[in-house]
Amino acid sequence: MGSHFSQCFATRQTIAPGDKCYAIAITQQSTYDTVSLSRRGEAFSADGISHSAIWPNAYWTTVGNLLEGRYRINGDIDILENDENFRRLFAFTELMLENAFVTAEGENTTHDLPFDFSSYVRNSCPVLQAYLDKQDRNSPRDAGASLSKEDKAKVFKEMAAAWTHTDDVAFKHRVFYADYKGRPRPLQFTLLHGKTYDALLAVVSDEHAPTLYADKALDHLDEKKASGTYPPDMVADPEFRGMLAWIGPHAFESVTRQLGEFGDIRFNERRLGFEEFGIQYLMGKISRTRLRKLMVPVFQDRVVLGMLERYEIKLQPKSIRYKDNKNHIGKAYADMVANVSEVVCKSRKRAARY
Repeated sequence: MGSHFSQCFATRQTIAPGDKCYAIAITQQSTYDTVSLSRRGEAFSADGISHSAIWPNAYWTTVGNLLEGRYRINGDIDILENDENFRRLFAFTELMLENAFVTAEGENTTHDLPFDFSSYVRNSCPVLQAYLDKQDRNSPRDAGASLSKEDKAKVFKEMAAAWTHTDDVAFKHRVFYADYKGRPRPLQFTLLHGKTYDALLAVVSDEHAPTLYADKALDHLDEKKASGTYPPDMVADPEFRGMLAWIGPHAFESVTRQLGEFGDIRFNERRLGFEEFGIQYLMGKISRTRLRKLMVPVFQDRVVLGMLERYEIKLQPKSIRYKDNKNHIGKAYADMVANVSEVVCKSRKRAARY
């Protein structure tokens, strides 16, 4: 196959070995309902590729959360080992165990690869499987806090291997994921250049700073604590837990409204354990400093996705390109866009946005 670089889905700039990048799994959208068809009198049914043509997730939507890493080669990345990525990899693992389909091997054994995520974890990830078996679903994600340093490193390594295995098979278009109606949809991965992520955060105004949103959400939660809205005995009641929304629900919804309609990521955020973290905070078991540290990276992702919406950039599957050490391809693309933009802007008045 040779050595290939990749490209940032948002800017089409080259991602070369050693570059910081962010990876995320994405699954293809579908029409709301299966469509009834016929051809030459024979009945068929199929799911369309989307029920919308707007928002970043119009055609592909996220599975899990962004993972920070370093690009290696041929589309692969080395996921950075830290607590945040541990939590996100664990959320991705749970999602795949619940929603991934089993793919049978095809006639072409080189290309038509089999895929069984649950089997892979059972057979190839013994420490991870043991950790999964011990999880208490009524407790917040501990990011491996209950593990020894050695076992935590092993679990991370095995989760990263399962993620890479999924990525490798998805590159052959052999991985399928259940949509909200349980229908199989293709699963792929995509990459965002680290410089793109940084640039999107850099243009955000102070009023939309991720740290400010985190503080607003915490202030809202503090108000609830002070007002006695959620007394400790009620918070500790298992029947009440299902009624508690994501921490700082009003502040969080304010973020959603201000940044746009790209809401699918919120389900992934809940997977990171924030609903339970909120309960633990109300019970006085997690400090404000600790919870803020957990929240800021999530709000950063939300802001970045919101900026993609502002620029009307849609998620799309990862693609690879030939070696481009000096970003000649990326530069040529950027120049072409700049030239076209200049001509278009000169040819007419810029339309008011909405």
